[in-house]
Amino acid sequence: MTEGKRPAVLLFGNGPLRAFGGESWDEFLASMRRREDLPEGVDFVKKIKCPEPLKAIIITGDDVDAAMEKKCRELMEKPLLGQELYEMLRAFLTVGFDHIITTNYTYELESVLTHPAPITMGRLRSITRGNKRGAGKHKRLIRTYNEIAIDGVSNKVWHIHGELLRPGSTVIGHYYYGNMLFRIKEEVDRLSGT
Repeated sequence: MTEGKRPAVLLFGNGPLRAFGGESWDEFLASMRRREDLPEGVDFVKKIKCPEPLKAIIITGDDVDAAMEKKCRELMEKPLLGQELYEMLRAFLTVGFDHIITTNYTYELESVLTHPAPITMGRLRSITRGNKRGAGKHKRLIRTYNEIAIDGVSNKVWHIHGELLRPGSTVIGHYYYGNMLFRIKEEVDRLSGT
């Protein structure tokens, strides 16, 4: 970032992945189902008028961590990127954003580095940056990012809802959002000396 200029930030959601056949939120929820006692199954949860993160709590029987671990294993068995999606994401990464904030738990952006192979935990460790103090205790990664360098352009990718290879880091459901807000408040208090 140039001195005095605002940082260039990209908010990267699930839209590009959906355009190339990725899972919808409803499909994601259905794959996390851990309860057999729901009338009408997954369709029942879709009809409930409540915030979407609460649906994950309902469908997993409040066992989101176990559901995310299972989901992680499933996703790591298949490549994340087809050739067209790879080329589009590679183009994003050469624009020169200072930060990319993603709501995705998955590693499509990071997979550009290892395409066509999926990202591995070893590769992820090699690109994780930031201050990881306390991450093991709280599991939520509020000060870490993955640094992706493509053609000499460096990008900091922040997974604001957590990462699949670190299932305990995922933020989904009201308890998890509350915990994250508490962690952010702790961090602000620590930085301000209060």
